[in-house]
Amino acid sequence: MTNLKQSLRSFLRNPTWTAAALLCLTLGIGASTSVFSVINNLLLRPLPVRDIDSVAYILSLREGFDPYGASLLEYEAYLGSSDTVEQLGLGQQRGFNLTGDGDPQRLSGAAVSHGYLEVLGIEPARGRLITAADDQPGAEAVALIGYSLWQSRFGGDEGVLGRSLRINDRPHEVIGVLPQGFDLPSRTEMWTPLAIQPSSMTPEEKSGHAYYLVGRLRPSVTMEQVRSELRSITERLHQDRPRLTRGWFGHAIPLRQQITGDLEGYLRPALWAVAAACLFVLLIACANVANLLLARSRKRLPEVALRSALGARRSKVLGQFLSEGLLLALVGGGAGIALAYLLTGWLLEMSPVQSRAATEVFQSSPFDWRVTAAALALTALTGLAAGLLPARRALGRANVSDLLQRRGKAGAGQGSDRMLSGLLVVQIAFAVLLLSGAGLMVRSFQALSSVDFGFQLDNRLSLELSLPEARYPDFDSRKAFLRQLLQKAESLPGVLSADITNNIPLDDGTWDAGFRVEGAPEPDPSQIPITAHRLVSPGYLQTIGVKLLEGRLLREGDREESRPVVVVSREFARRAWPGQESVLGRRVRIFSPDEENPWMTVVGVVEDVKEDRPNFRIDRPVWYIPYWQRENQSNIDLVVHSRLAPQALGGTLRQAVWEIDPDQPVSKVITFEENIESFLGPERFSALLMGFFALGGLALAAIGLYGVLSYSVGQRRQEIGVRLALGASPVAIVRQFLREGMTTTLLGLLLGLASSTVLAGALAGTVYGVELWDLTSTGLVIGVLLACAALAAWLPARRASRLDPTLALRAE
Repeated sequence: MTNLKQSLRSFLRNPTWTAAALLCLTLGIGASTSVFSVINNLLLRPLPVRDIDSVAYILSLREGFDPYGASLLEYEAYLGSSDTVEQLGLGQQRGFNLTGDGDPQRLSGAAVSHGYLEVLGIEPARGRLITAADDQPGAEAVALIGYSLWQSRFGGDEGVLGRSLRINDRPHEVIGVLPQGFDLPSRTEMWTPLAIQPSSMTPEEKSGHAYYLVGRLRPSVTMEQVRSELRSITERLHQDRPRLTRGWFGHAIPLRQQITGDLEGYLRPALWAVAAACLFVLLIACANVANLLLARSRKRLPEVALRSALGARRSKVLGQFLSEGLLLALVGGGAGIALAYLLTGWLLEMSPVQSRAATEVFQSSPFDWRVTAAALALTALTGLAAGLLPARRALGRANVSDLLQRRGKAGAGQGSDRMLSGLLVVQIAFAVLLLSGAGLMVRSFQALSSVDFGFQLDNRLSLELSLPEARYPDFDSRKAFLRQLLQKAESLPGVLSADITNNIPLDDGTWDAGFRVEGAPEPDPSQIPITAHRLVSPGYLQTIGVKLLEGRLLREGDREESRPVVVVSREFARRAWPGQESVLGRRVRIFSPDEENPWMTVVGVVEDVKEDRPNFRIDRPVWYIPYWQRENQSNIDLVVHSRLAPQALGGTLRQAVWEIDPDQPVSKVITFEENIESFLGPERFSALLMGFFALGGLALAAIGLYGVLSYSVGQRRQEIGVRLALGASPVAIVRQFLREGMTTTLLGLLLGLASSTVLAGALAGTVYGVELWDLTSTGLVIGVLLACAALAAWLPARRASRLDPTLALRAE
């Protein structure tokens, strides 16, 4: 207790040093703990699947890179040929309209095979699972509900088992409730039997890539072995069914990777890159604390020498130093963990990683015992180092002779200790690396934010409808509902126009179609060109503000009984008819292996629109087909352009829908601006996170420079007093300390800029619209660093120039 009291008094006598050391510890431990909490939350936390690392998500790659779901052809081939996967489960995402008691509700659902939940190792919280008998065509309709839906819709009523629910206008018996936290394949709230028999389907019917396929690996099998086997199986499929399978390749990724929405595998390396940035910040903080401790131990040499000469035991001196280190670590570490708690919540709230499933797990508190224990262990190690490092230095060099010599000489100053200067150079170099990365990320985000998306954002709102087949079984019934809806929507106060599409721009998913060009050679089945496929009402392109380049837009006369027409984008025209000045009158049609679709005449060309979120970096072909001429989808987005704030229209539009059909659910009400905000989220998050670490590293480097120079002023008071007494001007004193500080800064700057070459290469695939050696970013990094370093050096230099020579000479 005595040692702690003495340590506290020692810290209070040196408030500048204490504040600098505590701030370094707080920032370093806070930043590292928060980032590793996020990484733990996204990559390491247990998920509601038994032994999830032994479960693969099996998908198909078109041309080896574009990810799609699996087909039933591939499912059958894998089921009979795999030596690496012992069990397969099949599912298909579906939307369910739940009507009856209460308001109509749109549910995210899935139809699954009876083995799907078994593969994932799921046991019901109530009732039973889907059996093989349930999974037969024509069987009684049954359903499983998720725990959250059970609580929110049914209040946790045990009597829900056996109850009949009206799902898509068909009664289903509830047979079970799945455990809390489970919502695979994709934020699913309800599961029904898949009830298909692939053996009774035609090859064409089985060729669609629309299924969610999971497999449990055999013991000791690696993911790479699974991928190798899938490649061999799909090559055999190419030989057996070339027309339907050529160009498609089987692939497998860990199920955890699919759950986090990371089909391409970018998330894990990106998060570890962030961890590396966090490590830089932690290293800067450690270097800072080490510098401050070394500087302080040098100042305390006379004190330790005197205590040793007066008979103090080395253990007593060592205990005092350890007490100071542990107290410093306790306060700094506690503040760091508190800061981490605040930062972690903010980082997860800002995170663009929107998991496809296990949402309750990812949204729960990210702090668990492992992260907290690691933070506490790091704090304890910091305390030991903080005590042992200066103790070893002081005890190793302290003696009475040293004390007498120091009474007669000025302090050696900063230049006398190469370790101090070396540590400063290293931390400044790390700060330059962080600033360089942040500069590229921020410039990339700015470039992306200024992209011309090809459509207007202001005062546009969309909502999603799914028209159930039981209520709207044919094209005529769907057309009648939608025309009534458009009339009602356009009659609402403030609405300028209302139209429909099957996919709003830059939505989470996109509808694509293969196409054929009239007069072009017959393409290889694996080389069918693909376009973004949009079915729209006549005024849709005007409603979202797309620019017409040639010809005309769609109009009311483009109906089912009239000539099939299409409006194409500039990129579509360029790819389909390269070198042609005008493409008006040219004809294209939808490619389908099992039917002949009508030729559509091009009546207009519009500016490119960024329709496809996964491929926003390139201009993709897009065509716009009149919904009234060719409709093959029941999922529809209503888009409204209003002169008023669109958020106020959501409730009014819902009422308009329910006036036509009281049982029709409405979902995904979102403004175009909100949709773009979610699209820009990953880039903004990267820029903010790198900027946060860069500012932290810069602050720590400046604190370290200031702290060491400030201590140097304190050590060299006698030298400064002598120089001032002999006529040196205050300006000369300031210039000397500025020169020392800026020399160290320039060395660190050069080292950091040289290292930035490696960083620029690592970021090559992540930045948008920015040269890797961007002069603006590099110049800004140099300017900000030099300005901060100059300020950190000037403050102690200014204090040194104002010393009273008489008091300085008496200091020793």
